[in-house]
Amino acid sequence: MSGTLRIAVTVSAYITASLIAGYSNAAEKMRAPVVAIIDFQQITRDSKAGATIREKIATQHAIYQNEIQRLQGDLEIDRKSIQEKQKNLSREKIEKLSKAYRGKAENLQKLVDGRKRYLDQMYANGMRAIEAELVEIVRNIASENGIDLILNAARGQGIVIYANPEIVITGEAQLRLNKRLPEVNLAPPPTKEIGATEDKAKKTGTAKE
Repeated sequence: MSGTLRIAVTVSAYITASLIAGYSNAAEKMRAPVVAIIDFQQITRDSKAGATIREKIATQHAIYQNEIQRLQGDLEIDRKSIQEKQKNLSREKIEKLSKAYRGKAENLQKLVDGRKRYLDQMYANGMRAIEAELVEIVRNIASENGIDLILNAARGQGIVIYANPEIVITGEAQLRLNKRLPEVNLAPPPTKEIGATEDKAKKTGTAKE
């Protein structure tokens, strides 16, 4: 092989190696993100902490239920008492007793609604605590396993649970938008036309006082 041909082959091999190396670097930069799936709702529901929350809610609900049943029993006694006294008391006294009975019934309903709201709030606070801890666990799992994106399989909840900041383009997209469209010109309201319409209405006597 001549010296010229040997040099040409060497240069060609060098260019090929450089192209392969460049392609590998580009492929590494543009690698597909590693995606994982999690059923966030199932974990929070079936976790030990979730079961404990439900047990505590059930216990408190039973306490409230006994309280409400006792008050309902008192109301029933008052109702029967009013019915029995209708024949012997005046209309004014019966109306007074009936008004007091309705007040107790309204207060009982408010109590029932308040107790329900409290139980709902207890449950929501407990589940939020579990979810916050689970999010931290999910982030650690992603970091330990090189996961870029974690999606939630549960319906009715947020789709993305975790995203590696390196694949999030929100900031870059906002910078480009601010550069390309720093402001939007809005058409001014047709003040002259409105004024002309009002003047015309006054002349014709159709303007409202």
